[in-house]
Amino acid sequence: MRISPLYISAYKYSRTTISDTIAQGPYNSNFQNRNTVPYLNLPTNINFGYEFALKKPKGIPCAYCGKPMLSKDDLQQIPTLKGQDLIDKIDSFVSQNPSVLSKQSNAALMLFKATVLSNSDKNGREILPIAYTRARTRMLIKQSAVYSKVLECAEKLDCKELKDYINKIKEQDNIINPDIPFNELADFLKDKIHIEFRKEVILNVMKLAGKYSTESNIDIWTDVMKTISSLPSSKSDPDAYLVKYISKALRKDPKLENDYISIKNDEALLFYSTILFPYLSSAEHVKPFSDNGESDQSNYLATHIWCNSKRQATKFSDFVLANPDVLDNIINYLKYINLNKYSRINLNAYLRDIRKKLVSELSEVADIPLVADFIKRLYTFNYLSADVKYTPDDPAQKTKTANMIENCLSNSNSDNYNDALNKLYADCVTTYINNYQRRITNLINHYDSKKHKTILEFFYKMLNSPFITTLFAQEDKMLNYTISNSFLKNYRINITNSLYEILSEEPDSYSDEQIVSFARRLTFKKTPELFCIKILLNSKQSDGTYDIEKIRALIKAGKVE
Repeated sequence: MRISPLYISAYKYSRTTISDTIAQGPYNSNFQNRNTVPYLNLPTNINFGYEFALKKPKGIPCAYCGKPMLSKDDLQQIPTLKGQDLIDKIDSFVSQNPSVLSKQSNAALMLFKATVLSNSDKNGREILPIAYTRARTRMLIKQSAVYSKVLECAEKLDCKELKDYINKIKEQDNIINPDIPFNELADFLKDKIHIEFRKEVILNVMKLAGKYSTESNIDIWTDVMKTISSLPSSKSDPDAYLVKYISKALRKDPKLENDYISIKNDEALLFYSTILFPYLSSAEHVKPFSDNGESDQSNYLATHIWCNSKRQATKFSDFVLANPDVLDNIINYLKYINLNKYSRINLNAYLRDIRKKLVSELSEVADIPLVADFIKRLYTFNYLSADVKYTPDDPAQKTKTANMIENCLSNSNSDNYNDALNKLYADCVTTYINNYQRRITNLINHYDSKKHKTILEFFYKMLNSPFITTLFAQEDKMLNYTISNSFLKNYRINITNSLYEILSEEPDSYSDEQIVSFARRLTFKKTPELFCIKILLNSKQSDGTYDIEKIRALIKAGKVE
């Protein structure tokens, strides 16, 4: 599993329990020899996962669970919301799977939402100082009780250094004005980087214990260590959780690494992206990285971080058989990407390559009906609708159409308009088919029959296609649909997909641009003849005659679907 580098985990502090330490011998050796060196657990920088979700206004659905992932647009919206709207937005993600948050994260969110409801006039940015000062005040009350108990022990030990240290620590816990403005709180926290936090306090008391503990006072020092270790922790106390993560965001803690999604300068976004971290997108390896899977978009699906974590390094085919709903969700994920025309990656290449990877990883179980149906759906998927756009209407072509029809009408009288227009229709059909076949013939003549055997076979198939040769023999109503803009666009898409299919295994594969170019030549063009055919079809009456006024109205409108 590899995750997007939105967040780098906090320092991990390794320490044994007080009972383990006592069991190992005198304090003065054990406290000094403890492994107290913190370390960073850095995820690798892979940014494919949020190329979709965090760079686009609409949240892309997770390829595994099908639920929306937290997008940058969502993050940017959250600080602008107030009251119940803010809570509903947060809950829209948390409700997907609350269990992926720790117990303290959920408890902290409950406290945070209570603060939001009691300050419904404050937006998601303005609420942070209020939530911070409230949580900090409650936490300080808990800390004060701990410090008082430690000071009692210091009196019994007659340890001035311990008393002085605890009194010094207490001084940094002054109450902050609950109405402090956002910027003032941020500045305050930036200036308080020298503050000693919980683990530093425990470590320093531990050093004092190692320095002053003896056989005669070991029990009191044991009480000191147990007491100081009960200081509120973000892992055990929801108030400490809020204090920690709002403080980190407002201080723009370097351990919150957000450079890659451009939110590093917005404190509110840092906070919300941290507490909602599991719902962000990640780059999931179809073939596991641990099994030499490529760290490349051809091997990536975008999934929630928690969905990514759930699978871990399980073989894809095994994961699918254990979670069959994933197959439908992957199809919906690919459709969503395609329909929303994401352009930050090479869409054609990605959709084609990820399909190849999915088929490859499922090859061992491809005979199972559920998997076989999934693979079949992958091969019927219209991958290229974003790029295969139908040519826009050309006013010059329509002017030529208008001239053709007006010349036809002016060279005949009202008694034989119908015959003249029928002849014009037949001439347009003949010209259109001849021009179409000439385009394909010219394309065939351009390629060597030995080097390009596969593509030439496809061209010949298109040249003699019954669809082409019998197209204009259809009934008027069916023909009108068959040459409509929407049908012709889909026809081009289908041709392009077919080209990708037959050329995907070619030793010297054709580029995306070449394939799309082939598709454009193999499909219908908006010529004056085609526009004339459409106008005549749309103005034909039930008795087979043409409505001249409607013809002129359609020419003037300049648009026929």
